[in-house]
Amino acid sequence: MARNPAPSYYARVHKADTLFAIVEQLRSEGVDAHHALADTDLTPTQLASHDCRVSYRQLEAVIGNALRLSTDLAIALNAGSRVCVTSYGMYGYAMLSSRTLAEVVDLTNKYIRIGTPCCMAVMTKSETSVLCCLSPMHWYDETTEIYRFAVEFALAAHQKVIRDLLGPQFVFKRIMLRYGRPKHSTLYTGLFGAQVDYGQAENGYEFDAAHLHAPLPFADPRSNAMVSEICETMLLEIEQVSDMAGAVRRILIENLGHMRRLGDVAKTLNIHPRSLRRALAAEGTSYSEVFSSIRAELAIRYLRETDMTSEDIAYRLGFSDAANFRHSFKRLIGVPPSEYRRNAKHNAVSSV
Repeated sequence: MARNPAPSYYARVHKADTLFAIVEQLRSEGVDAHHALADTDLTPTQLASHDCRVSYRQLEAVIGNALRLSTDLAIALNAGSRVCVTSYGMYGYAMLSSRTLAEVVDLTNKYIRIGTPCCMAVMTKSETSVLCCLSPMHWYDETTEIYRFAVEFALAAHQKVIRDLLGPQFVFKRIMLRYGRPKHSTLYTGLFGAQVDYGQAENGYEFDAAHLHAPLPFADPRSNAMVSEICETMLLEIEQVSDMAGAVRRILIENLGHMRRLGDVAKTLNIHPRSLRRALAAEGTSYSEVFSSIRAELAIRYLRETDMTSEDIAYRLGFSDAANFRHSFKRLIGVPPSEYRRNAKHNAVSSV
């Protein structure tokens, strides 16, 4: 079966390990778990359950809450460092029972989506090094806070899991980042102790290939075969979930300035517009709902994270003019864009 590189955005089929780590980090800062879970329809009790399943929409809401509520610039790094190899359930036990890190690399390439990774990971081995490329799952603009959060969380989590397997002496040889140097870049040096290169073509890290062949302390081939079979079943369940809304969302985010009509999106997906409407309805949503939510999401990010004018944002989001953008934003969010930006800046200053 072909592997779908992007998991469903709306389907609640993913383990809650990433979301749980972020909420726990916020709680350690004194943030109430209910506030950390705002806009997710989840309660702290549900999140604590071993069978809790979440969607990427819920994960995005929690990341947004973390960026809003935390005063710690290292929130993503610290949350990612909370992850341990057993946090990933059966996938984690498959790694733990592997004979070598080389087997763990193969497992990662195959089963990483069983959890709720912030980033897709593709690991390649050579004679001298291992390269892991990290691509945020549903966030594509490297200038946004959520994109950086996803990459920081993934880097910290990967380092922690590999150290669980090899020991605390493990370090990356090099880290590559698509985005520019952030204000808290010194924290990277403190946590990773590796060379960090910014403005690169890919996000990721590199480590010495010599680590691949060291025997792992809890290797158990029989147990590994058993949990790997369970991982395969779990992965197939995730891949069988229909995610037409997620596909529409990805297309719109990449083309929102010049692709707004359902017919254009249907053509890109190579299906009839009526079929697209029916598929979205079957997933409990509609084209207009997906379209409006993306516009609102991106507008909020532009207002919070950039100095773009209403005219610039209107053009970027495909509105006919700034007046239509302001009217739509107020209808969806409840306040005009200018007031939202003032409030966001005031809250940011108050939290420093």
